[in-house]
Amino acid sequence: MQKTSPSAQPAAAAEETAAEFIPVPLEGLRLDTVTGFNIYLSTEGEREPVLYRTEDLAFTEQVRKRLVESKVEDVYIDAKDRDKYQKYIEDNLGKIVADNDIEPIKKAEIVYSSASYLMERLFENPTLGKNIRRGEKLVVNTVDFILRDEKAFRSLIAVTSYDYYTYTHSVNVCVYSIALAQKLGLGDKLDIKTLGTGALLHDVGKSVIDKNIINKKGPLNDEEWQAIKKHPVYGVELLRKTGKIPEESYVVVNQHHERSDRTGYPEGRAMEKIHPYARVSAIADVFDALTTKRAYKGAVGTFAALNIMKDEMSTAFDRDMFREFVQMMGK
Repeated sequence: MQKTSPSAQPAAAAEETAAEFIPVPLEGLRLDTVTGFNIYLSTEGEREPVLYRTEDLAFTEQVRKRLVESKVEDVYIDAKDRDKYQKYIEDNLGKIVADNDIEPIKKAEIVYSSASYLMERLFENPTLGKNIRRGEKLVVNTVDFILRDEKAFRSLIAVTSYDYYTYTHSVNVCVYSIALAQKLGLGDKLDIKTLGTGALLHDVGKSVIDKNIINKKGPLNDEEWQAIKKHPVYGVELLRKTGKIPEESYVVVNQHHERSDRTGYPEGRAMEKIHPYARVSAIADVFDALTTKRAYKGAVGTFAALNIMKDEMSTAFDRDMFREFVQMMGK
């Protein structure tokens, strides 16, 4: 039997056989809900988790209490039920985030795993309006989590994936952007949600670019680089087909590669013509790219990444925003 972590490779297990099980945190199961998926427990002496609760039974306080008393932290689901579990978590995420009895690190695990899995699905079908709406709802809950709990951002950082996938990169940039916007006092909760939606979807245009270019294990040639530079425009075009996100969210998608010294793309804008939301996401985007491992380069640590951005890209970012980002990451 293989046990697969949902936060490591969110959708990979769903394509495997029924003999594979995914551990999920007990805190994600809400009282008096019918899960819609079978729950399994790992028991001593058994090669595989054994069936504990069938999908049609309510998860009650009595059941939860027995598991807690038995010091159960994770239960298991069949990998084939990953989509059912995802829907269940999305439906209950607001309650999970608001539950003061759940430790911030456990909330972070649930939020991050759910966001990563959803983004992988979204990249597979970026024009499906339902997935876009699910992404927006997830951003609302992530914003609520970060604004509600001072430990939330650090907890999310602790569970962040440092192996680069386009979908986990999207989640990371969203988290950094929301936290920086909060620190800057960049509007109210609705404004931060709008920025977060754009940040979550900022790279969706890459879904229409040749996968051989996206996954190339080495430097891009000129032709490939020109193709990559079109992804902000492609992203806006894709999302316009859904007509579902706030207007200013499109700005983040279109401008997150613009730079204050006019060296960015797709338009080479000067700083005063780059929307503040895009300036925030540009910093988050570069930082995450530096601190995640790719096939052709290793990851650098937080301090090294900030130094690279300061020394080698000093004119690329809004200086005041970058200063606040450094302070935020240095805490």
